[in-house]
Amino acid sequence: MSETINAPTEVADFVDRATAPGSPAYLPTLFAPDEHRVRLGVAFALRGEIGRSLVPDLAPEVASTRLSWWGEEAGRVVAGAPRHPLTSYLAGAIDTSALSDPRGLGVLIAEMVGAAQATLSEPVPANWSALLHRMTHDWGAICRLMSRLFASPSEREATWIEPWANALGVACAIDEAIAATADEGLPPLSPDDTVPSDSQARVATWRGHAVASLHTAATAIPADARPSQRPLLVLASLVHRRSSSGKDGASSPHLARSLGELWCAWRSAQRAARGQLPTGLHGAPTVDSRP
Repeated sequence: MSETINAPTEVADFVDRATAPGSPAYLPTLFAPDEHRVRLGVAFALRGEIGRSLVPDLAPEVASTRLSWWGEEAGRVVAGAPRHPLTSYLAGAIDTSALSDPRGLGVLIAEMVGAAQATLSEPVPANWSALLHRMTHDWGAICRLMSRLFASPSEREATWIEPWANALGVACAIDEAIAATADEGLPPLSPDDTVPSDSQARVATWRGHAVASLHTAATAIPADARPSQRPLLVLASLVHRRSSSGKDGASSPHLARSLGELWCAWRSAQRAARGQLPTGLHGAPTVDSRP
């Protein structure tokens, strides 16, 4: 996707891998405004590189070493001396006023690393609350970063950003989990701790929580903030489409080629530009997506 994003050479390979067709990042990046496209691709790539420490065929000691390095990199970002091309790019490209704290990029990276370390040490959380906590510090952290990047200066400390981004992050994490565990089945967890024994029923339960979390996100974001949040509203719309229709998860290689997905993304981008929510994200019950 480098010809679309036009990312700098030092980060182009990472961005291409993160925004490949069929990935959760592909269509939101494709329909992002020109001024946000590179930073959005780099942010998705950063989360992807941290997550690569959890690939199944990686030895636990290697994964632990990789995550320790990323934890140290978070500290270097806070200190103003990042080493990785992605963190170096973001540290240089981000106006620190976009974050709630000048050290905020490093703090958010530390959150994502902590969530990955928790997954490495305990692949199946003890309960649904622990799973939500992990999701909020993984996908939720990257959504908070991107939301502040897109927000206008007057919006960056607005109270809606955190509930909007955290709820969207939980929905994205559920969508990703369903896609990643298609063969093995989801962990034996559910929002009400009544775990369906049938795997399809469990998937339906998780999808229902993703939809409810998306409606929580939609309720949080005011109309005048929607144009600036267009890439994330496209992401929300695509997750909603998969979760409400029961289609395969975000990593299917066929989704980004689907005319339905493309139409959904284009229509959501157009609606967001006019201050409207994506079709379907109206008037549903909300859930508490906080950890």
